[in-house]
Formats: sequence, structure tokens, C-alpha cells
Amino acid sequence: MARRKASRTVEEEVDYDKQTWNVYSMMLLLSMLAILIGCIFLILELKAYEWKLDAKVDASGRPAAIAAEAIGYNSPDALA
Repeated sequence: MARRKASRTVEEEVDYDKQTWNVYSMMLLLSMLAILIGCIFLILELKAYEWKLDAKVDASGRPAAIAAEAIGYNSPDALA
């Protein structure tokens, strides 16, 4: 089988216009901005706590959230 020669040469290539912004491009840009703003606020929040990521512990050495749950602080009955 012989290969066919290309119908156009390199000089005859068609120039395409740049695609315009559409709704999906704008949604992509807005979502990227929302993620960046969220990251900035997360960094500011972590700076307020001096980048400490440890759980707070009570006098017994248990994490505070577990200790609060043990005394019923987070139970649905306490909220009613």
C-alpha cells in the first residue's frame, strides 16, 4: 500500500482564532479563585494558632474532644 501525499503543505495550514471565554472557562476561573482564597484564609487561621496542629488534651491526658464526649457534652440529648 502506497501512502498518500498530504493534501496541503505546511504553508497552506489554516490559522485558527483563539477561542473566546465561555461559561465553563469562567466557572473554572471562579473555582480556582475560591480555592486560592480558601487556602489564604486557612494559612491565616493556622498563623493565629502558631501552626499548632496537635489536639488539645485535658488533665487526664485524653484529647479534649474525647473527654467532652465522655461526659456527654456532644450527645444529642444535651442539645435538646
